[in-house]
Order: sequence, then C-alpha cells, then structure tokens
Amino acid sequence: PRASLMAWCCAAVWVVVVAFAACAKAVVANTTSTSDHLPQLYIGYSTYMDWAPCRILKDLMRNYTAANVTVDCVLAGSHSESTEPKVSDLLVYDSQTLSELVEESKLYDVTELVTPYKNVYVKVDEFAEWPVDSGKYYGVGVIGDLYMLILRQDLFEENHWSPFMVEWSELLEIAKLAQAKNFTAAIKYGFIAPWCGSYADCYDQFACTFTQALYAFGGDLWNTDTYAIDGVFDSPQNAEAMQMCKDLVDTCDEDCKDIQLSSVVDAICDGSALMGLAWVSQGPDFLSPSCAMRDKLTFVNPPKGDQSKSLIGGQGLGINPDSTELAAALELFKWFLTLETQRQWGNAGGLTTHASIMQSVAFVSSAPYIALYVANFAYTSDFWRFVLDNHNANCPTLRLPQYNELMKLYMAHAHQGITGEVSPETALRQTSQLEQNVINTYYPCGPGPCQGESDTGFPVPSLLTLLRG
Repeated sequence: PRASLMAWCCAAVWVVVVAFAACAKAVVANTTSTSDHLPQLYIGYSTYMDWAPCRILKDLMRNYTAANVTVDCVLAGSHSESTEPKVSDLLVYDSQTLSELVEESKLYDVTELVTPYKNVYVKVDEFAEWPVDSGKYYGVGVIGDLYMLILRQDLFEENHWSPFMVEWSELLEIAKLAQAKNFTAAIKYGFIAPWCGSYADCYDQFACTFTQALYAFGGDLWNTDTYAIDGVFDSPQNAEAMQMCKDLVDTCDEDCKDIQLSSVVDAICDGSALMGLAWVSQGPDFLSPSCAMRDKLTFVNPPKGDQSKSLIGGQGLGINPDSTELAAALELFKWFLTLETQRQWGNAGGLTTHASIMQSVAFVSSAPYIALYVANFAYTSDFWRFVLDNHNANCPTLRLPQYNELMKLYMAHAHQGITGEVSPETALRQTSQLEQNVINTYYPCGPGPCQGESDTGFPVPSLLTLLRG
C-alpha cells in the first residue's frame, strides 16, 4: 500500500517514465554490445528518492538472459514533459493507480498468465485485479510494504526503555525524554517521520504517517459500507491521533513538519534521531555501510494499540500494451512470476509477495526487519478502496479514480492540524467535508444506485469523464 507509498498520479508517472526511457533508448541505439541480437527491454520505475527496491530490481534483471533489460530508476519531476510515444516495455506502478492505468489502456491484460498464480501471490488483487472481483489481472505485486519503527537499541538499553511499544503515548514519552537537553546533545529528533504535507513535493507522505497513527487509535478514513467520510475521518479517535502527531512533531529540536522519507533515513543513520518511521522496503539503507548507526539499530512494529491494521505499501509490475517488444516483455513477466526468480528476488532483498517464499526460513531470516513484513503484511489496507456494487455484481464501482483528488485534500488540509495552523478537530472536519463532496459527486447514493435508478450503477466512462473535466 502503498510504501504504498511511492507514486505520483498515473499520468505524471507515465510522462516521466516515458521521457526517461526515450532518452535511454536513444543512447543504447548508438552503442554496441555482445548481446545486440537480444531484445532490448526497458522497465520504467518512477519514484521521488533513491529507492532501494529499484536498485535491487536492477541487480535482479542482470540474471535474465533472454533480453537486455534496463531498469530506469526515474526521479519523478526530474525530466520535462515529452510528447514521445510510450516506449517503456514494462512499468512498476503503485497499487492505487491501477484502475486509472487500466482505464487509460496503459497496462496489458495478463489474466492468462497471473490466474494460475492468484493463490500463490499475497494480495494479488490489491496490486493487479481490475475491476475489483472481476478476475482480470494487469500485473503482479513486485514488492509488498508497510511501516516499521527503527530505533537506537543502544540508547534504549542504556535507559531501560522497552522497544516494544503498544501505545503511541509510550512513544511520545520516550521521545520527550530523548529531547531533554541532559540526555545527549547528538539527538535532535526524539522521533522522526515523513511529516511532509506538500502533495507536489512528497505526494502522500504525511497521509501515510497519520493514517498509520489513526489506525492505532481505533480510527478510520471512511465507512466502506456507506462511503461516508464526514463523521468518520473527523472522529474523536482521529482527533486524539492528530494531537499525538502534533506533540511528536514538537519533540524535534529543529522544524520537522516538512520532513521527507529521505531525511528520516539520514537522521537515523547519522545518529541525530532516536527513532523514526520508514517503510520496510527502505531496510537495506539502514544496513548499508554508509549508515553510521547500522550496528546500533533495531526494527520493531510501530505502536498499534489494540488494532492489527497497518497501511499497505508496495508496487506492481505490469506490461505496456504499446511496447514494440511485447512478446519479449511477456516472457520477462512470466520469468518474474516463477518460484526460482522470486527466490532470487527475496534473497537479494526484494519484498516478494510470493506466499511460499515469504514463509521460508531463508527469507524471514535474510534481514532483521523481514519478520515484521511477513507477520504483518496480511493485515495491511489501502487508503480508500471501493468495493463491488452490492446491488449489481456485474457493475463494480471504480477502485480509486478519485484517489488523487482525495489525496490532495488530505495532504493540504489535514496536515494543518499538526502544524498548528488550525486545531486537529478543525483540520479533520474541513478535510472530511471536502473529501465527502468528492465522493458525493461520483457516488451520490453511496455504493449502490439511487432510488428509482436501475441497477446499472454509475458507468465507468462517465466517471472518468467527470474526473478529467
């Protein structure tokens, strides 16, 4: 879900990937290689930081011998818009952009290839199935992901603090102690997390952090049965969670309300943070020789209260239907699905969603944070996931073509509750009302047809037309 966490809206992602891949193909066309007779494939992987999974995928693709494969780790926004035709042969995409990519004909139907594996890959429906419950697949989960808490084990042991915190209040208490001047001058952040609220600069980072927190307080984003946001997102539980987040932001010696994921890694690794939240997929960065604190860190679950729910992260791998090497792309996709490739992927540090690999001793023991991933991934959930229309099984509602509209509001307005611009209650109430307006535009009667309407629901094309307009 998610990580996750690492995408922009599908149109922006595609433009960036296309532009970079076009440049890459031009370069390769002017070079010689001992493998010139093999197809040249490009995997577009768009992110907004130096992303460990993309580096690992590059390494994995060196094992593929039936084509020359280039994985383009493209920093979103780092290339100008291009009118070049789509040239990436495969695409790594975020789960929440699946429906838009499919409706825009930017993902190839791989149902025939994925169906035999639908019970092999965990949460394949989250990453690849569209429409929901349709049995049609357009990719597979390339990585799963969720949040973890990274902390300084040496300092926790010295101060007799338990790293296994159930409530966020425990985390806050320790963060305040760490901030005290008589603790250690090196600690600038008692607790650090991706608090950045700029949709343009960091997409959903604050939303991911706050959603993880509100789950622990028994809150939620909306009512999945009625599509109600107003009265749910602005609940007392969520207000309590937001006040807690504001108090945690205040444990920073420096202003950290705009902290991004890359800065979380830097602060933990240079020793200026006692603890912080990051995605499990960033784990390799904390074990890298460049991380000065790597031998002093431990990885645990974030506080969850009495809830087991976590925010899903992760991404899918799909094929561009306009690829000029479609047959070769399909062969690469089939290779990626196999047990042996998934074993290699997991051994290299990729967060495989292949069930048997996830359950293997070799994978679970491959890194100190993998056990957290395996134990918790089944309990992850995306932000807003539209379900099948209860009134007509043949007319599923859209998963999330409204995702980016809702996320822009979440980031812009809810974030004000931790900056002090408005109270947590006001921030949540304003966000709830604005998000509810979006939902009411597309689903005026909730998940089913309005009184007097036929059970045909709301046609997909008209919804997309409204969204584009």
